[in-house]
Amino acid sequence: MQAPLAAVTDVADGRFDAVVFVNDSTTDLGSNCASIEEALKAYAKVNPQAGCELSVIAFPNHPSGRLIFCPTGALNTDTADIRNVYDAAFEGFKR
Repeated sequence: MQAPLAAVTDVADGRFDAVVFVNDSTTDLGSNCASIEEALKAYAKVNPQAGCELSVIAFPNHPSGRLIFCPTGALNTDTADIRNVYDAAFEGFKR
């Protein structure tokens, strides 16, 4: 049975048991993702590989307290394509 996939506008939406964040960067995420950027910065202080590997991070802004960060790697290269995003998201949802 597949789990439903839903896009939300509020990362603190309590209907879900974790926040899965798929992106190529941990900085300059914009105001909608400020709480995610804050959690990633705090985690990077104790794990310098935070932007390079799949990580489960403490996320006090969400009722579950969990943020699953799925880095895609650089997306601004000649060889990057949607598979980078798919692979990162797939690994995050497996976690």
